[in-house]
Amino acid sequence: MMNAWRLLEVTYDSLAEHEPLRRALIEVRNRRGEGAENTLLCFSVRRPCVQLGEFQDIDEELDLEECRRRGVDISRRVGGGGCIYYDDRTRFAVALCDRGTFPDLEEAAKAWQGEVVTGTLRSLGAKEAWYRHIGDVQIGQNKVSGLGTALIENTLYLGSFMNIGTPRVEVAQKVLKIPPEKFADKAVSKLDEYVTSIEKVTGRLPSWEEFKEAVRQNLERVFGVKVRPGEIDPEEKVVFQELRPVYTSEEWIYKRSSNRRFGELPDGIRTGKNRRKARKLVIARVAVDAQGRIYRAMLAGDFFIQPAGALEEMEKSLHGAEALDEEGIQRILGDALARLKAQTPMLTAEDFALPVIQAVKEAMGKNRSL
Repeated sequence: MMNAWRLLEVTYDSLAEHEPLRRALIEVRNRRGEGAENTLLCFSVRRPCVQLGEFQDIDEELDLEECRRRGVDISRRVGGGGCIYYDDRTRFAVALCDRGTFPDLEEAAKAWQGEVVTGTLRSLGAKEAWYRHIGDVQIGQNKVSGLGTALIENTLYLGSFMNIGTPRVEVAQKVLKIPPEKFADKAVSKLDEYVTSIEKVTGRLPSWEEFKEAVRQNLERVFGVKVRPGEIDPEEKVVFQELRPVYTSEEWIYKRSSNRRFGELPDGIRTGKNRRKARKLVIARVAVDAQGRIYRAMLAGDFFIQPAGALEEMEKSLHGAEALDEEGIQRILGDALARLKAQTPMLTAEDFALPVIQAVKEAMGKNRSL
């Protein structure tokens, strides 16, 4: 926590521009090694956008035609969490620091989301803001902020949105495919009952300066550091231009698409799907061949997993597995997580295995309950 901190301020036309900049800042920071400067990035966007978590299935989460019709941009971030609608009423704060700053992702989330972000919202007038778990900050029973996090080489990324202005819920409800289990553990049943904002709670809209200063002061208080004004340096600008076409590409945005992954399959292949929410949602899709073996598998959801490549390795490990060998599926996924030393906050290997098992049963025509 003792490394120097700088404050960057950015306004994007589209949130899709944020991912290449964030990646550029991280890549350059990692190149510079031990003692590299930490960054607090505060930003806003001009155009409406939906942002997918890295591990979400675009076809499960979004009404793509409605997004096109309404001119809502689509982006995908590196890091877990759910799909959120953002617009010019949303504010964002990102911290980039050494991965060793905290012992694990849960402790990092508690410090950043539970103290810095919650403290920021309280400073702006939401005195009842409280930290619900690794993802959310709420005011009463209503969500006001969410978290994305990732470990990328030696850099820990912590990023949060905050509803400063009142969200355009009517647009969000049209472009997001909100699943029934979204509110299963909540005291509300609709999105407009679930989200809130500083403006709605306090009756006033904090200025950009108020927001920025509240974030800075709370980070300094919690992390015990000083944050100075800074600028994006020439090396970071070069890397940003190199990465921009990658993270604004269709290939990246459709990185997880069930329609594309399961759209064309050989004859005799049967498919199944299952959704299961423990503390986070896991969606499993499988294709099973005529010999009763898993031909293809896809795991998706609003969960967090590090390293990011662990999810692809888990999917690959299922290829060729006996589809109806429930213990074998659990063992394969458990071994993969252990081998990769993966962190899956709030989820266990069983939370991934159970929806796979049920998806297999659907594919095989055996829909008995677990």
